[in-house]
Amino acid sequence: MALVKVENVDELLKAQAHVLNQSVNFINSMSLKCAVQLGIPDIIHHHGRLITLSELVTALAIPSNKSDNLRRLMRLLRLEPTAKAFKIAHGTTLWDFANQHTKFNDNFNEAMASDTRLLMSVVKEYGEVFQGLKSLVDVGGGTGTTIRMISEAFLQGDEDCVKILKRCKEAIPSKENGGKVIIMDIVVKEDDEGEHELNEIQLCVDVIMMVKFRSKERNEREWQKIFDDVVRARSSLMALVEVENVDELLKAQTHVLNQILNFVNSMSLKCAVQLGIPDIIHHHGQPISLSELVAALSIPSNKSDSLRRLMRLLVHSGFISIDKDAVEEESYLLTPSSRLLVKENPVSMLSFLLLRLDPIVVTPFHFLSDWFRQDKPTAFKIAHGTTFWDFANQNSRFNGIFNEAMASDTRLLMSVVIKEYGEVFQGLRSLVDVGGGTGTTIRMISEAFPQVKCTILELPHVVAAMPEITTVESVGGDMFESIPQANAVLLKMRLSNLAFSSSFKFESYVAFNGSLDFSKKLSQWILHNWSDEDSVKILSRCKEAIPSKENGGKVIILDIVVKDEDKGEPELKETQLCFDMVMMVNFGSKERNEHEWQKIFVDAGFTEYKIKPVLGIRSIIEVYP
Repeated sequence: MALVKVENVDELLKAQAHVLNQSVNFINSMSLKCAVQLGIPDIIHHHGRLITLSELVTALAIPSNKSDNLRRLMRLLRLEPTAKAFKIAHGTTLWDFANQHTKFNDNFNEAMASDTRLLMSVVKEYGEVFQGLKSLVDVGGGTGTTIRMISEAFLQGDEDCVKILKRCKEAIPSKENGGKVIIMDIVVKEDDEGEHELNEIQLCVDVIMMVKFRSKERNEREWQKIFDDVVRARSSLMALVEVENVDELLKAQTHVLNQILNFVNSMSLKCAVQLGIPDIIHHHGQPISLSELVAALSIPSNKSDSLRRLMRLLVHSGFISIDKDAVEEESYLLTPSSRLLVKENPVSMLSFLLLRLDPIVVTPFHFLSDWFRQDKPTAFKIAHGTTFWDFANQNSRFNGIFNEAMASDTRLLMSVVIKEYGEVFQGLRSLVDVGGGTGTTIRMISEAFPQVKCTILELPHVVAAMPEITTVESVGGDMFESIPQANAVLLKMRLSNLAFSSSFKFESYVAFNGSLDFSKKLSQWILHNWSDEDSVKILSRCKEAIPSKENGGKVIILDIVVKDEDKGEPELKETQLCFDMVMMVNFGSKERNEHEWQKIFVDAGFTEYKIKPVLGIRSIIEVYP
């Protein structure tokens, strides 16, 4: 089974976009949580008419300098549409945790009550289920019942459900005399039947049941089995009939649930990667059955059905495919997206996924609403008490994850740039990568263009720890003092190495002393880390360092240009907007649309630019003086 080949650039970029989307999917959930915590739905509702951004800022009473950040949040919200894991994470069951934490207990109770209110407001349209009944017992549904009693009544495995239903059967008369049990629960669809979002919610809720309660959501066949175990007769699963006055309510509920549960997609993919499922399937060399996968994972046999359900969600989200030729047992194959998560793939995104879903990165999103209300630089600092960069310098584990993630992203990106858009480097005799970190980019350029003399300039202690690159000259020095002479200089943000000195100032990093003659500058993932003001400063320094357009001068930027419309690519735009939220939360910076890019180019004194949206979620931008 071959790994993704760089030759198929279009498929590679689509697979990359899919992995990126899944890795940041949780941001949809967190952004909706932030909006609710800020009270945005209530404010708009009580406003009684369309509300402008400025009116919303005033109503929220947030600092005025957060106005543009609020616009970006609203932009994302505008998109259409055995030991349990909980016990491992928190050291106790969900029910014991709830009993010990009043706030969580209250939130849980209110969430369950609100769901019941909505559900019963719809069920009243189908009141015939109660017609003719002389008596009705609501098992475990009384007010004042503790969470533990609720769990004993409802959140059980098949065996316990059979016991409960048997007791129900004993309590009611025969069917001929009007006896029946009424159940309001999920029936998982076998396929989405054109309702992809609804099916996705059902599968996400099933994973939540597995993680928190060791229970599950059932499809019709599974429901039928427990009914048969009780009464040995067929049941009637009542499908809701579309009613005009509740259809919109149910669609709205589905959309809200989908956003709430978006994080389950991200975390399920993280789980699969941490278990090594993509690697196991890849090395198996052929479709792998569930039993073979259980054996290869060396997990307890009683987790087999839980694994099947995890794989079911991954199939739904396009990371695993089903072998249609399998006869006896369901078997699984990798897709182009999951091949990007195989460790030995030279353009693997494994480390990038793990970085995006690391608790250090996810936690600040829980503080996003606090950040809007406070005059703090970032939600990351509220969560961790320091900046992203200082935290990375102080935490070797996180620093290592971050460095490898950036290097892996560079490998994939530069593989595409070099193969498809290598004209950027054509005609160069020499190239210096200033602040090139561990040398991933310059190594790839030197291998692709051996006629170009490649040099990397880094701080002496970084060069000392750098692995030797035979095709690249490594120079230890201070870029503020001198830079090796070259036909072109490559300038990009040093994301792959965080060993900055305590006196590091980015303005000094790009404001080189002396007269430098750069014919080209490449800025990769640099400007999105900085405010408009700082970006203008950086671009102004670049303009001072390059010749005129007529003499070949230009700045090359590889970065996101947020689409104003999805143009048939909703996943791509959603990913871009989620990355914009990442920038807001971690760095207080942003991703820009074309208008915003144009403004900083003009402010920096440039006269012309070209945008090529050819790198998946990113573009090649060429800016001319």
